[in-house]
Amino acid sequence: SLLQAGKSPSPMKMATGEKGKSIKVVRKLRQIFIALLITFLSLTACCSASYLFAQDQDVEALYRRSVELLEEYEGDTAKLREAQQCLERILAADPNNALAYVGLARVQYKLGYINYDNYDAAKLQKAYEYISKALEIDPRLFEAHLARSYVYLFQKAYGNAKYALGEAGKIRPDSPDIRLVRANIANREKN
Repeated sequence: SLLQAGKSPSPMKMATGEKGKSIKVVRKLRQIFIALLITFLSLTACCSASYLFAQDQDVEALYRRSVELLEEYEGDTAKLREAQQCLERILAADPNNALAYVGLARVQYKLGYINYDNYDAAKLQKAYEYISKALEIDPRLFEAHLARSYVYLFQKAYGNAKYALGEAGKIRPDSPDIRLVRANIANREKN
């Protein structure tokens, strides 16, 4: 309108008009940036959750496989080594997985079996250390107390085995595993 009248706008009015446009552009860019940031963070959270879910699935599968191998063990140390590898992979993903430490303890005392009721003392000590780590992570882990009772049983420390079994019984009093270990202790105490 000023230009049509033959008058040129004052530099102040031009600066104010350009400044207003600049402010609008900056506001619009800020809104776009915030929207992109929110989208990015949402996608990152979603992908992280998916990754963690997949990782949890892998850990569960590895744990199930290790238990299967330990239960199938009949003297074939290759199965124990494979179980150990599964458990070590779990701990690489989650160093605070108490069940994996219990699994490693079971590997050790099975590897330590010599004959009859004779076990390698060093393997039993290593098993005890793994169980201690598991109990440090989760003091109420039934499997850790049960495994500790087995280690004491194999060390012929029957009083300690009964105590560890009592701790397991406080957590799962109706477990058939408790009756099994108790019977093993009674049988060995007779001999």
